[in-house]
Amino acid sequence: DSLLEIVSQVISNMTHYVGFSLVEDRKDKLFFWGTRFILEQKEFEDISLLKNLFSVLENKVSSLWSFLRDKINSEDIRIIIGDEITVEEISSCSVIISPFKISESRHALTGVLGPVRMDYPQVVAKLRMLKEYLEDFF
Repeated sequence: DSLLEIVSQVISNMTHYVGFSLVEDRKDKLFFWGTRFILEQKEFEDISLLKNLFSVLENKVSSLWSFLRDKINSEDIRIIIGDEITVEEISSCSVIISPFKISESRHALTGVLGPVRMDYPQVVAKLRMLKEYLEDFF
């Protein structure tokens, strides 16, 4: 658990977006880091968007939880933009997820949440590097 919390911190600091990790366990665990980076994004100068986003992150809204859990067994990095996220409160955002195996029976994912205009190639490259490192580690 502490490793995945650190992974959330690392990816957030590398990308300057919200970093997150989700691990499949007896009780799924979701970690977020870097919400302060949202304040640096022009898109979130609208207070109502910011309130919605922080509400989702603070409360770990079940629709976001379900959305991420559905992607945990994916094979490769995925970019999900706007309404494709299916969580209305954060439909003005993008999510990039990077699933990986902890063992044959346990899966996890890490990723970032940020504005629709995020630097996708840069984030994908960093997530790919982190995914390879984590898979080698586990």
